[in-house]
Amino acid sequence: MAERRGRKKPNRTPSSYVSRDPVKALAQRNNLRRGGGNGGKTVSHGRWAAIAQTDLDARTREVFEALSVDAPVRENDALPAADALIVAELARTLILRDRVVDYLNRRGLEHEDGGVRPVLGEVSKLNTHILSLAESLGMSPRSRVRIGVDIVRGMSAAEAFTAKLQGRGDG
Repeated sequence: MAERRGRKKPNRTPSSYVSRDPVKALAQRNNLRRGGGNGGKTVSHGRWAAIAQTDLDARTREVFEALSVDAPVRENDALPAADALIVAELARTLILRDRVVDYLNRRGLEHEDGGVRPVLGEVSKLNTHILSLAESLGMSPRSRVRIGVDIVRGMSAAEAFTAKLQGRGDG
């Protein structure tokens, strides 16, 4: 029975995966030691960098205050406490997106060799995440319809239905 191509042979030693040439083997092992998924290069665009707690707290307060005025669902003229986790995640994602956009503004959209910077895909992912978080807070027309809030008139669908029933009963 013939052995399949492309599959690892059984009982293969780890040293069989590196070159027999000592110079090449040393280079291959050094590449593995640097590792980290990015080939040992430092990431400077800030997408994966840690966020200082003071920056996160400040941005969370800023977002919370802005949403307290604009959010369709409020408790005592403020955003409900149950939304705090989503607001914190929204603030964290906004900070990351701002860092990446600042990096792209400094460095440009393309490398010196003309290739597009891979971090552009991260901006798209971050924007999509921001929109999904905003939707979960009721900040889009579709999400307001889903939770039953009529922002123009300032009443919920249940209140509108009750008002309509009361209007029919009177007339």
